Amino acid sequence: MLEDFLVCGEPCGVQLCPFCASDERQAQVVDLILQRPLSDIDPDMETLDELLITIPSCGHAFTVETLDGLCGMTEFYTQNSEGRWIGLGVPIGFRRPPTCPTCRSVVRTPRYGRVYKRADLDILERNVAAHMSRRLRDTQNSIEAFTLADKKNALVRDAAAISLSFKEKSLSKKQIDAQKRSKEAVLNVSKQVPVPLNAIRPWMKRLHTIDQSVLDIWNKAMKELLNAYKQAVEIAETRSAHADAWEAALSLLHECEMESMKKNPRTIARDPQVNAMRVAKMKIGQPRPLADRRFLVEAFWLTLHIRLALVDLIRTWLEEIAKRDSNTKKFQPKSWATYAKFLFDTCDRDVELALKVANDSEARRQITKTILYKMRVELEEFRFDFFMFKSAGLLRDQNHRNELLTRARQCHEKSAQCMRETLRKHSQKKSGSEEANWLEVNFSSIAQDIVDEWGKIEASIRLDTFYEPLSLQERMEIVKAFDYGEVFIPFDDADSWENSCRRSFLQLP
Repeated sequence: MLEDFLVCGEPCGVQLCPFCASDERQAQVVDLILQRPLSDIDPDMETLDELLITIPSCGHAFTVETLDGLCGMTEFYTQNSEGRWIGLGVPIGFRRPPTCPTCRSVVRTPRYGRVYKRADLDILERNVAAHMSRRLRDTQNSIEAFTLADKKNALVRDAAAISLSFKEKSLSKKQIDAQKRSKEAVLNVSKQVPVPLNAIRPWMKRLHTIDQSVLDIWNKAMKELLNAYKQAVEIAETRSAHADAWEAALSLLHECEMESMKKNPRTIARDPQVNAMRVAKMKIGQPRPLADRRFLVEAFWLTLHIRLALVDLIRTWLEEIAKRDSNTKKFQPKSWATYAKFLFDTCDRDVELALKVANDSEARRQITKTILYKMRVELEEFRFDFFMFKSAGLLRDQNHRNELLTRARQCHEKSAQCMRETLRKHSQKKSGSEEANWLEVNFSSIAQDIVDEWGKIEASIRLDTFYEPLSLQERMEIVKAFDYGEVFIPFDDADSWENSCRRSFLQLP
């Protein structure tokens, strides 16, 4: 008779029979809501508070109503007014595996498959997040150990001592076009990660024209920064178990919807691809996991910080090279300015990607701080152009001066407007004294420095006075990664557990 009393889908061989149980088992409480023992259960009523499920891992039995409450089923599924399950719910926040109230053994039964699989994925994601957090912190430490002033001093010494015997080189139109296509290919990659390390190395001949005679010096000067850049890109490419499982599930559901439309042509919507994706997202039952996106944005910040430091070194190098012979002054600025322009192009591309990721994640603080990086990139790019104009003597020409002044004035207004708009939007989304303090430290004060710097540049161009750039490298602190969680999975078990979770992600109770 046991089969008559089982909840469909539960393995019959492990279930406790309420009629055959010993006197000791009959006295055990199985209904934690009303504190009823097994002897009071009447399976013939076939209601959730009378039907039993035995936990396979420990053998303890409880009513379905008890375990449903323990596992938070109402967070995973929606009910109608009659109490029947009618759809998927979206649980919020970190989920721990449900455990037996008697012995704390993990509840793994078919009815609660979606519950414990979500918990498994949450633990995996927390493990990956903790790993990414540690790597971010290590990368930040390596950048902070890098003293930019020392590297500048080394470049000054090398620039004074190195023998620069090269001659000006002219690239053919074919070579120029090939370089242009290579750069466009780097900038147009749709993958949401920073540009690869090889693209920003000055010795990449398909992208840059830096003379071979100075590359040894620059390899030494850039070594620590480029190593840190490589680590940041690897962090950005790390994916969480949740994200992989979610995308695999979404892809499978999308394919199933498309196949269903093919079998029933009359049901095909006007835009079948979009409609199939919409239905797939509804069926998957939860939004895309966002934790790994936070680390992706922070990795973008680190790479932007590194590239702007490289531009700072380039400026120091050019200032010293300008003291050499005329041939050196003629060719060196051109090749390095082209390289710096490409670095800024990659920064423009990556700051927009970081902003998109932060917006998609609705992470208000990350959006605000990414906008600050965007403001800084725009300022640093103009300051480098201003430096090159002055070095080439172009500011003596009134037309060039007016052109640069107009551009500075427009950028000044744009920067001030951006600051005001960002403060307004942030305050609309988040408020309170704690948030105001965060905003002041992480955005307002530095953004105001950037706006003021535009005013200084504008005045310097208009009045032809000396301009001393404010160092924003120290003002803009690198974001501090913090441990995302304390739950870890043994390394040897991680792969098998992740694969198991991914395979069963779509299974419903």
